[in-house]
Amino acid sequence: MTDEEITHVKQLLDETKKRHDVLEIQAARFGRSRVPAEVSVELSETKESMQRLNAKLFTVTVPQDVQEATGPEASIDVLRHNVKQISDRIETIARHLESMILHDRGVTDDWRNKQTVERRMGVRERRIIETLLLIGIVIAWYLALR
Repeated sequence: MTDEEITHVKQLLDETKKRHDVLEIQAARFGRSRVPAEVSVELSETKESMQRLNAKLFTVTVPQDVQEATGPEASIDVLRHNVKQISDRIETIARHLESMILHDRGVTDDWRNKQTVERRMGVRERRIIETLLLIGIVIAWYLALR
């Protein structure tokens, strides 16, 4: 993409973002469950447009003037470098997600263990109360028959 095309895409993205912000405010005024269909549809369309424009901006390309100045081999090296940067970012995201999953799993395991302990304590308490009630009933029968 040329510099003019990049500038054009950025301008489109800015305008789309402004429109999206206006639509979000309109939707907020109506409330979550009462948003008119046209506002809801346009919100989703602007969101998709912003995603497409962002994807277009982040597409790995080498500007034409760099290709002309450095030759095809150097532009390929620039592309490789950009792809490596993207790969590093993806690896970082994957590691972060993995740590989040492991953390959530640990929290879930702790919660399960706590629930198991509380359940056992509840069963013990219930059995103690049942035993005391049984003893009380036996004593009441004994005293009633005497």
